Amino acid sequence: MKVHHRAATSFFVLFTLAFLFGTIQGCTPVADPHKGGLFGYSPELYKQRAAQKKQRLQQLENENAMAQQQQSQMNADLASQKAALAQIKRKIKALETDLSKLRKSLSQQQQSTAAAQKKKKELTQRLTTLEKKSKALHSDNLSLAKKQKRIEQLEREKRQLQREAELLSTMY
Repeated sequence: MKVHHRAATSFFVLFTLAFLFGTIQGCTPVADPHKGGLFGYSPELYKQRAAQKKQRLQQLENENAMAQQQQSQMNADLASQKAALAQIKRKIKALETDLSKLRKSLSQQQQSTAAAQKKKKELTQRLTTLEKKSKALHSDNLSLAKKQKRIEQLEREKRQLQREAELLSTMY
């Protein structure tokens, strides 16, 4: 039995040594001490891993700062667009108010001659067209700059129409 016990002990020692040797030889060094165990941990790889994480953190912080800067710029642009849109809405409202006053003025004029009645009818038709164009500005999908130019054009047409309406009231 002693021989058998000695053989079993020798086998156990050899098996243990082979296992340890195999695990030591088979282990590749890792950067994470939690995963590498006693023999697989590498301080150099750990330093590399820490440097990579620090670099990635810096990259993310830079991206975050850039995103915040872009957000601030977009907020400023939005505020500017809202102010411009509010100004355009005020101009459209003023234009519509003026056109309404002009319509009332034209409707109150009593023209006696056929030429005056014809001119009044023409002015009324032009006024209706201007009113339609003004109302269309509310739903047009034009840029703010194009709406501004369109308003300026309509205001010029309105002033011309007002001058002609005033001439009509004084001439006939």
